[in-house]
Amino acid sequence: MCASGIPQVIIFDIHTLQNEFYFDDTVLVRHTSCVPLLKRELSLLAEKKLDSDDEESDKDKGQTTVARVADLADMPIAVAFPDEGAYKRFHAHFDKLYELIICHKVRDGDKRIVKLKEGDVKDKHCVIVDDLVQSGSTLLQCAKTLLANGAGAVSAYVTHAIFPNESHEKFVGNSDFQFFWVTNSHPVTRKLVDKPPFKILSVAPLVIDEILDLP
Repeated sequence: MCASGIPQVIIFDIHTLQNEFYFDDTVLVRHTSCVPLLKRELSLLAEKKLDSDDEESDKDKGQTTVARVADLADMPIAVAFPDEGAYKRFHAHFDKLYELIICHKVRDGDKRIVKLKEGDVKDKHCVIVDDLVQSGSTLLQCAKTLLANGAGAVSAYVTHAIFPNESHEKFVGNSDFQFFWVTNSHPVTRKLVDKPPFKILSVAPLVIDEILDLP
């Protein structure tokens, strides 16, 4: 902050890119992503170093674990996008690293359902990536579609977990998801602590990096 106002704003995974223009021309908007947090988790998973609740803990909490970390580590990872918008927003982060899977929404009578559009999911650990989640319906449908097409396991990542009206409860103990990574960019994530499959990733290291990189 300075006498003339805010000189720079750092935004992580903004949902509507046009919102960058909300700020005055004198404000430098730096748009960056929290995806490096997910990529680190996937690297740790591949090395079998990712923390996970043990089987007894899962039983005590009434959770069902479809595949352990060791099993997931042996599965090839594919990054899945629930729609074209998510693909356009994030695919550059994963090109040449993982196979990319694209889903899309199609109308079925009065409903809109998620179908597989492109990619081979068979026997892969498919990680659904998007910028935010609210009701969670699209992610739930996407997981069902991936599993129905032969995915070995499904996890999810979103930067901003909004979850109005306690909608996060749809995922707590949901055996369709091995992990559901979210950042702590929204206060609601406090409700997700110690509730598998949720795992909360702190944005603090990225914020520090961006601050240190300021001119």
